[in-house]
Amino acid sequence: MRSWLRALAVAATVVVLAGATVGCSKKNKADDDSAATTTSIGTNDTSISPVGTGDGSSGGGGGDASTSTTNGPVPSPAPGPGPAPSCPDIPVPAGPVDLTTGTGDYNGSGGADTLYVYNAGNGTWVLLVQFAGGGAAQASVNSAELFAGGAAALNGGDIDQNGKDEVFAREGAGAYAAIIGVHEVVGCALVPVVPGGSPALLPVGASVGSISGAQCGGGDGGASALFLAEGGSVDGSTYDIVTREHRLNGTVLDEIPPPIETTAQLGDEGYVAASSFSCYTVSYVP
Repeated sequence: MRSWLRALAVAATVVVLAGATVGCSKKNKADDDSAATTTSIGTNDTSISPVGTGDGSSGGGGGDASTSTTNGPVPSPAPGPGPAPSCPDIPVPAGPVDLTTGTGDYNGSGGADTLYVYNAGNGTWVLLVQFAGGGAAQASVNSAELFAGGAAALNGGDIDQNGKDEVFAREGAGAYAAIIGVHEVVGCALVPVVPGGSPALLPVGASVGSISGAQCGGGDGGASALFLAEGGSVDGSTYDIVTREHRLNGTVLDEIPPPIETTAQLGDEGYVAASSFSCYTVSYVP
């Protein structure tokens, strides 16, 4: 049995014990001066509806975004990211709408960078990373194309353990699952991580008949990997789950065969791991 299964069991326990999650929103002085409203994603957040209950305009597909400091044994790291380049400054606009924030070391400099996600109007949401040492990188997503709900920042997590966090954000929601997007800082650009030729959009959640999740952990040979789980149930109690291992190669997620087939019962550790998202320093439970 691969070492990631042990990591998933630990991750599931961390997710279950998370309880009152740590909100991932912050405001800086510029936000205070502009009277911007920051929305936190947490168990006390009433501005974002639970997954599957939103109408698209009210931000359906919300969930608890929290951080945890452990997620099983840390796998072998990939090569380091090298020195961070000098990038132009990009300010947060005055009075941003639906602003949320997350933190991580997105350029591998060792500093605490900040991710700002806000509504730019017309279904477009901006992901803006401001680096601790100055400079920024940004990208935009069209949440209207990602089913219902708006976008929200999550904290960063290092998929390949190379000392440089990936950028995670909730970018929409489906019928039963939140949609987690993955970006990578490349130089001064914020680039989507791509598995199979299209941007990585990870469904996370469960319903009576379906289940999807994503977990970071150690794969075959000890290399760090992202495991994507999906499955279904005919009775809402027993779920047949197929999990596929992926390795991050630059901005590409390469699948490592073979897939792993397991069975989980409603509410057990396998079910929790297969219906949530966790990547070392960040967890998300719809």
